[in-house]
Amino acid sequence: MTTQLKEMRMQDSIELIIGSERPIRKAVKDDIIKEICKSCGGCTVLNSTGYWIEEAGEVRKASYEGNVVTEDTLHVQLTSETNKTQHVYGELQAIVKDAKLVYGLDIKWVHCKVSTSRGAHFEV
Repeated sequence: MTTQLKEMRMQDSIELIIGSERPIRKAVKDDIIKEICKSCGGCTVLNSTGYWIEEAGEVRKASYEGNVVTEDTLHVQLTSETNKTQHVYGELQAIVKDAKLVYGLDIKWVHCKVSTSRGAHFEV
């Protein structure tokens, strides 16, 4: 059976980049990922390192100068049906905030990106 394009559901792709100045232990990342999977059914995790100019932050400039710093990141991608995205986003915020408190993580900001698309799974 072939999945037809018209059978695809509207969904939001959510991408979180959780950065920490100190490395996040694998066991802690695994716990965060487990909680995220409970929230939305599953996710994809990418290996990544964040690179930032020290002065960047919330200041909007045409360009930046200064030292480049790195941070360990937990880069997570997941999808949610569009009508559930706001709820999932709230759960993701709670998961990261709880992990910060429980594990004493050095997390100040989480970059989140949401984009809408159509999607479906197909069996092979």
